[in-house]
Amino acid sequence: MAAGVLVGLLFARFTAPDYVHASLTLQEGGDIEPLYISHGEGKRTLALSIKNLQDEADVRITVDGGRITSSQPPPIALPFRQWLSSKDNVFSGLKRGMKFPLSLVLDGQKEDYELLFVRAADNSVIQRVPIIRGGSRAHH
Repeated sequence: MAAGVLVGLLFARFTAPDYVHASLTLQEGGDIEPLYISHGEGKRTLALSIKNLQDEADVRITVDGGRITSSQPPPIALPFRQWLSSKDNVFSGLKRGMKFPLSLVLDGQKEDYELLFVRAADNSVIQRVPIIRGGSRAHH
């Protein structure tokens, strides 16, 4: 892991403020805490671990001003080898209680973003997660 960070620092101009790792719980009507990113210009990469507490099998995930970059199957084995499928930002095969990885890249052009989880069947919103520059945890 240290070698990967070193290569990123040397060749890709990767800096720690460009990368955020966080865990989210996907639950309709649950408490929503914003994700904080650091001030400054440039792209930001968010590596999220999502715990699904919904009974939805198909969820569309979008962020205005960003793109979902998760690859499927994920690099880690999920329980019982049940892989998710992903097409056009719709994640299929979700089960209640399942954790899944999500990577997204923000373009760095806006002050704040909104990560949106939507039921694929009827396009109703499950949860909105604000992504804000600054805040008390922006340096983490």
